[in-house]
Amino acid sequence: TVPIGIFAVAALDTALAFETCEELFTPLAPHIALSLDGVEIIANGSGSHHQLRKLQTRIDLVRGATAKAGGVYLYANQKGCDG
Repeated sequence: TVPIGIFAVAALDTALAFETCEELFTPLAPHIALSLDGVEIIANGSGSHHQLRKLQTRIDLVRGATAKAGGVYLYANQKGCDG
């Protein structure tokens, strides 16, 4: 078996990594260190439940993630219905 944790997949022209929905909300989210290590694309397949007025918080966090280090942040909420 191989433990799964924080990792990046490198291609010829870019690098891609993933973080969980809860990690986006933490002060030391993995996307920070990953971006500093050269990862340009961060994906987050969130499974957050529906909660009124939480959409703007999510948008602000995603915008903040890209404002800090550039690159692309792919966010898809697989469960909620935020609009």
